[in-house]
Amino acid sequence: MAPKARTAAFTDEQIEIGLLLLISTAYPDAVGPDDGSEDAAIDEALAPLVGRHGFDEERIAPARAGALAARRAIENGSCPEVSAARIDAARADLLERWGASSSRGALVWPPASRTVAVRLGAGSWADALASRSIPVSRLGRARGSGRFGPERIASAVNEYLEHARARSHPATLGGYDRWVRQARAGGRTDLPSTATVRQRCGTWDGALALASDPR
Repeated sequence: MAPKARTAAFTDEQIEIGLLLLISTAYPDAVGPDDGSEDAAIDEALAPLVGRHGFDEERIAPARAGALAARRAIENGSCPEVSAARIDAARADLLERWGASSSRGALVWPPASRTVAVRLGAGSWADALASRSIPVSRLGRARGSGRFGPERIASAVNEYLEHARARSHPATLGGYDRWVRQARAGGRTDLPSTATVRQRCGTWDGALALASDPR
């Protein structure tokens, strides 16, 4: 059976704003202080998040300020190279200050680096930042998966999904792992390993999202 489509927890705009907020949180000296700017579009994008996972009305103004400060730094060339590890550490600190909890991070705004990578970069942290003209730290680049780009990974996952569907098997990461091992034992060399899929997509849900929209 094909996996049931899921409704995205956040829009791409909300994810981008969250990333900008975390950049300003992670690199305050480089980004600079709030200059009091307003942006109705950011406020409108964040309004649906109020009341969810520790985010309330009072957090919109500081979130907007942080996002705008990071955007200015990107535009004027003062934004430093951004690493996924630094962003996730800043996110953990921010959520602790807000009193919000996140066991896996998938549904708590601002999103974790893996969500940013999957939604804005087809599984690649470097591509997600490049799509927003944000400098990426070499430490944040995926390792060991250069032979398998997003399109090839998406193709392999879709091939596995067809395999599982034809046999009425549940489509799981474990099932993908067994399928790949069997295919490689049979001589195939064009299928990314489970480790590569995890590295590029973060989670199995991320791999399914990439397979459904590999852009």
